[in-house]
Amino acid sequence: MTVDLAVQGLPDNLPDEIEIAVFRVVQEALTNVQRHSNAHSVSVLVTAADGAVRVVVEDDGVGFDPGTATDRLGLVGGEVTIESAPGQGTMMVVVIPIRAGADRAG
Repeated sequence: MTVDLAVQGLPDNLPDEIEIAVFRVVQEALTNVQRHSNAHSVSVLVTAADGAVRVVVEDDGVGFDPGTATDRLGLVGGEVTIESAPGQGTMMVVVIPIRAGADRAG
């Protein structure tokens, strides 16, 4: 499987809690793609803007019914959106407010 990764605009001073959450989100997403999607390629885009980190993971795999997904990520105040359909691949978007991690760190 081909993996494309782009990381853009992340501040140097992200709270540790946010860095760990982003790492875990990407780790879990790639694990799920490998185990379940039969994808040939996956792209990961991590950006920061408007006080939040945004992670987008998109694959060209078999897709699934997102109504059957469970949220087990523990996202420090973040939000998850999953777009998929059987036979059409999957896109997961995670938005984690940077401030949420900063508030908890102090």
